[in-house]
Amino acid sequence: MTKILFMGTPDFSATVLKGLISDERYEILAVVTQPDRAVGRKKEIRMTPVKEAALEAGLPIYQPEKLSGSQELEDLLALGADGIVTAAFGQFLPSRLLEAMKFSVNVHASLLPKYRGGAPIHYAIMNGDKEAGVTIMEMVKEMDAGDMISSRAIPILEEDNVGTLFEKLALVGRDLLLETLPAYLAGEIKPQPQDPQQVTFSPNIKPEEERLDWTRTNRELFNQVRGMYPWPVAHTLW
Repeated sequence: MTKILFMGTPDFSATVLKGLISDERYEILAVVTQPDRAVGRKKEIRMTPVKEAALEAGLPIYQPEKLSGSQELEDLLALGADGIVTAAFGQFLPSRLLEAMKFSVNVHASLLPKYRGGAPIHYAIMNGDKEAGVTIMEMVKEMDAGDMISSRAIPILEEDNVGTLFEKLALVGRDLLLETLPAYLAGEIKPQPQDPQQVTFSPNIKPEEERLDWTRTNRELFNQVRGMYPWPVAHTLW
């Protein structure tokens, strides 16, 4: 049985985690997720979806503000895991941790090398792309720059928004990981390097980018609205 450390935060990650939990070939030694945050007007402390899934499964949970240099890092190294699976974790992993593992893979919600970064689904819709997808890739120190193990695309429909596409791609990522991981660990898949000429980025959306610019075309505004729904939400002033 392959022993895994899982790292992730949002619903997308929780779907991937539940897939790994259900597969008897893997043992999840621990789950690492972002700290609980205050959300909404009432500033209520809310657990991450990954923490909720881990609690439901009775798994050990770590929530460091920063993994590098932390006691949590030492604790994780001591567990003796074979490898790491991450999905939208939200932190860079320390070199010490990556070097201690036999494998480290990331489930990224874009068709790499397109849309490295934290908001690939938002940008795919806002840019009017016809398809989106998930790439399973090896982890390196540079953001989303590792060699690609497998990928799968799905069409972006007119009625899709960030919320619906997140749900679809979470299932794609879960299934693709479970299909890919056995062959990868057996050495049957040769990861392919990303073409540096094709790299684009999808940085987290800034507040000023949420405002609608009425000089843009109908199609651009339509894509912006659905590319920011249900979060962070496009808006205008009247």
